[in-house]
Amino acid sequence: MVVRTADYVLVYDTGPTFSTGFSTANAVLLPFLRGQGISTVDELVISHADSDHIGGLDIVLSELSVDRLSTSRMDRIPESHLHLTRPCQAGQAWRLGNIDFEFLGPSADTPQGSNNQSCVLKVSNGETATLLTGDIERPVERHLVTTASGDLSAEIMLVPHQGSKTSSTADFLDSVNPTVALLAAGYRNHYGHPHEKVVERYFERDIELISTIENGSIQLNVQGKEIEVIRFREARKRFWRG
Repeated sequence: MVVRTADYVLVYDTGPTFSTGFSTANAVLLPFLRGQGISTVDELVISHADSDHIGGLDIVLSELSVDRLSTSRMDRIPESHLHLTRPCQAGQAWRLGNIDFEFLGPSADTPQGSNNQSCVLKVSNGETATLLTGDIERPVERHLVTTASGDLSAEIMLVPHQGSKTSSTADFLDSVNPTVALLAAGYRNHYGHPHEKVVERYFERDIELISTIENGSIQLNVQGKEIEVIRFREARKRFWRG
């Protein structure tokens, strides 16, 4: 995910790189950034060390200038960039213009596990907030509901763990109470994401679930409380798609 304000660019995770040589960073992320005229990333967040989140890190670092990194896995950052890197921790916050950024997790008492240590980041313009969740699972969702319930509400949310049945608990969805939920998952992925029970929980709450599976890349333009959704497959229609 790329978060862009008037004068700031944050990239959240870099996607996978496969043994075949295919990399989402090369195929999607870098072309998008270059198309936007972006050559410098102000903040690169690597939520955790699963390959589908960190796989393109080396490629991004070799192709772009990165001013600062945040991650829950300092041990996976190349030594050449350690001096730019800090561990993401609950309570870290910064403000740029009228945009607030805050890590809600992990903290010292966050449940253990690679997925559970994901950097949870909230971005807000004061009227509309976005919650980026990485691969957090039930224990962390319960932990956040208990420890950060006042800070969890967000109009836009990245669906935790690509819609896995281990995440998106009812209490968590009720605490965040998003209007729009973004699901990043591959077509016919072998994990079966998103799980049908998870999808039901979003529909039951009238949360608009927008998936990359049906829509390709998704762009949200946020101005105040207004959220404009641009779906790649609608914006770039081809005759064979009807």
